[in-house]
Amino acid sequence: MRGIPVIAASMVIALAWAAPAPAGDAPQDTLLTNATLIDGTGAAPKPGMSVFIRDGRIHEIYASHEMRAHGDVHTIDLRGRFVIPGLVNAHVHLTPLLGGGRRGADGALRRKLYGGVTTVRDPSGDARLLAALQGEIRAGTVAGPDIVHAALMGGPDFIRGDARVARASEGVAVGSAPWQQEITAASDVQDAVRRAAGTGAGGIKFYIGVDAALIRAITTEAHASGLRSWAHATVFPDRPLAVVEAGVDVISHLCGLAWQSGELDPAQNVPYTHTPRDDPRPAFDPAKVKADSPEMRALFAAMAARGTLLDATLAVYARQNPAAAAPGCTPQLMSALARAARQAGVEFATGTDFIAPPGDTHPSVLHEIESLVDEQVLSPLEAITAATRNGARAAGLDRTHGTLERGKAANLVVLNSDPSRDIRALRDVMLVMKDGRPYSRPVDGR
Repeated sequence: MRGIPVIAASMVIALAWAAPAPAGDAPQDTLLTNATLIDGTGAAPKPGMSVFIRDGRIHEIYASHEMRAHGDVHTIDLRGRFVIPGLVNAHVHLTPLLGGGRRGADGALRRKLYGGVTTVRDPSGDARLLAALQGEIRAGTVAGPDIVHAALMGGPDFIRGDARVARASEGVAVGSAPWQQEITAASDVQDAVRRAAGTGAGGIKFYIGVDAALIRAITTEAHASGLRSWAHATVFPDRPLAVVEAGVDVISHLCGLAWQSGELDPAQNVPYTHTPRDDPRPAFDPAKVKADSPEMRALFAAMAARGTLLDATLAVYARQNPAAAAPGCTPQLMSALARAARQAGVEFATGTDFIAPPGDTHPSVLHEIESLVDEQVLSPLEAITAATRNGARAAGLDRTHGTLERGKAANLVVLNSDPSRDIRALRDVMLVMKDGRPYSRPVDGR
């Protein structure tokens, strides 16, 4: 628990920043009637449904013609409109936003929430800032999605050699921060996990330089402590299949799947030295990677059998900035890998690994959702499930979030048109509710 005093001190600093943006109206008993529900389970849309919300949770769901009495409640007739669960961006990095000043961070968070994102998973960053910000969001003083953050673990070369670790650990010796830990075979696994849990993390994220045997040991301890286990698809020196078989819950980035190919050797390409760097990604020849190779089929079969989620970040390669991806991660190969994974039964979560630019009034996760549909990886209904139920699974919140079901958090989005027919209907938001609080999207989209 050595991280607690540091976090507490940073929360005082964070709360002393500029005045936070106001949140939505106070939650109240609300009845949504005559809506078409897309519940996030993959089931077909259900027209003519009512949702009764009490104390920030879904209290009842039933056919509107049943006309149940709820007393004096706020009623919204949603005839002709569609209701889906709140969206989850399963891969964001908020620490750079926070370092750029509170006004910009608040604006980005508001854009996410008013655009339909009610939860985000941040797989690495400064847990002190993220925990403080989450506290303000839960208190209702900042309008934004809930934040589930990770405690990162990596090998010595990565922890000491990546400048991002130093920035996220500022004020603490590199490698010793509970949220950015150097880990080796000599580490006390139980103590490492306990320290990570003390930061308020929802999961542990493995980066480079942790072998599969150590990932398995830490994952076992993390699960026993109620934490999720997250990893890059390739955690050099091991191949993706070894990472999956170590028991992680989510693997990130299609590009990392390429190292499952028998033509590539991740053990010979550990991409870090002791020189401080940002994200050095080893190059490979895409011609050596086949989406339908026996090695890839074995990987996807294992993921499907174990329920390992794929946080594909397809939009990074397909539409955002392919030139910034590792050499070899061509849009064509990435899309082929994603389609092969889905055909094998792998489930997807929708993460972006980037923040939408200020001129884009919609949240970045829509780029990922649309890319998965446009590249014929998922159907619109499957993409909605990936962005709701599966996103909640990735964040470890699936018992209380991610689907429209009785007893779950009243996190939902009201749309003006049918996203199961045209996924771009997700951009046409009428209303967002988070824990029963309404957030009406302004006319200008901001």
